[in-house]
Amino acid sequence: DDAMANGHAAQARIKLSDGNMRDVHYRKTAFEDGEKRAAAVERLGARKQRGMQLGDVESVQLPTAVDAETIQDREEGTCKVGLQESSSHKHQVHASLATGSAPPDQKYDYFVVLDFESTCDRSRKVQPQEIIEFSAVLLNARTMNVDFHFQQYVRPTVHPILTAFCTELTGIRQESVNAGKPLQETLLQHDMWLRQCGVQEKQFIYVTWTPWDLMVMLEQERRWRKLDVAPYLRKWIDLKSVYTKLYGKNNLKAAVRELGLDW
Repeated sequence: DDAMANGHAAQARIKLSDGNMRDVHYRKTAFEDGEKRAAAVERLGARKQRGMQLGDVESVQLPTAVDAETIQDREEGTCKVGLQESSSHKHQVHASLATGSAPPDQKYDYFVVLDFESTCDRSRKVQPQEIIEFSAVLLNARTMNVDFHFQQYVRPTVHPILTAFCTELTGIRQESVNAGKPLQETLLQHDMWLRQCGVQEKQFIYVTWTPWDLMVMLEQERRWRKLDVAPYLRKWIDLKSVYTKLYGKNNLKAAVRELGLDW
């Protein structure tokens, strides 16, 4: 990935659930200085703006509590990969979805499946991009049910008028963002939502399709707005990376259909 251009390859030897050993290759990103990190974030942001927004909102429809995860910590700039896989793992994932149950060794109580939408344009780069919608669903990792929803439009201030392309792409109307809340207030409301749902006393982690939402979009806006961001927003599972490792595919629409979900 572009975000790992300055990292290095690493290898770990793990024991699978069937007793066999497996070599796992991954890249560990150790951002050596702020300029390299900023350049990596900028490249990912450009890729996102060129079209990765398409279908991203549908990531909330992937309730996959798999036991293979990629947990990324944006402050350390590392990617830690751990796989627990067997020859029938693919069938186990489908079985979990069908029966509404999680793998017996699931260590999380909840997955907060998150998606942002941001300001954008077709022919030019919007700088800086601003979050205009903050959406999340709370997926119960034990029952595989969506227990709660969170949705808030966010009012942009640098580019307050949405482009026609942005409205067409995201479905978000100008009057919606006009009535939206500032990002800092939205973050506080999201924190209050987690507390009201009783999640902060549980084991939970965020899930996104690609690292863009938290590593790029929120990180960039947090910096230039000088916002306070809760520590729990600094770790997440990149579901695209997980799904690609398990199935060898990285297309969101195909992933949704393969799992028998509606697109």
